[in-house]
Amino acid sequence: MDLPIFEVQAIHDNELTAVALVDKPAIERCWMSFSEQKQVKLSANEARHIVTGPLLIPDQLIYRDQGGMKFYLKYSAQSIEQLMLDFMANKRTGEINLMHNEEAKPEGVFIFEIFQSDESRGIKAPSQFEDLPDGTLYASAKINNPETWEAIQSGKLTGFSIEAWVHPVEVEQVDYDLAVEFCQLVQAYVNKVNA
Repeated sequence: MDLPIFEVQAIHDNELTAVALVDKPAIERCWMSFSEQKQVKLSANEARHIVTGPLLIPDQLIYRDQGGMKFYLKYSAQSIEQLMLDFMANKRTGEINLMHNEEAKPEGVFIFEIFQSDESRGIKAPSQFEDLPDGTLYASAKINNPETWEAIQSGKLTGFSIEAWVHPVEVEQVDYDLAVEFCQLVQAYVNKVNA
């Protein structure tokens, strides 16, 4: 059975509200970590505790199972740019949690760098991610939290995952009943969050 594909449109109502550190990123790409700082004055042996990796990859099909409804979601390079701009404009660099648990916000962890690769502007992907397409969104996080850094070093946390309010639209023909069910699930979730 083919699963329906929904694409997030680049509209101003989309919001990238938080970033989660997770064990299995939906985009199926892990980050790279930097554990030792290069020698500089006053901090020759301090650990850097930085992770860098992709947040979103344009046109990648991301499998979703929302209350039993299975589908793929994808983002265009334009919708990714819009989400990045929203994230920065609303100063959400400190909105980080563990495993999408809003109660698990590690102190001392924040996004200090976010960028979208854009060959036309000379902005390249980090060398470890050169295989990813132009338009991929990357972030770097500073981990000033020993427990969180240990979870990263031990492989319990391996990548980023986003939390966002988006407006996906169907891009392939899908069964009407399935589309109605999807809309009902989205509405139920919105009602739950707004309660």
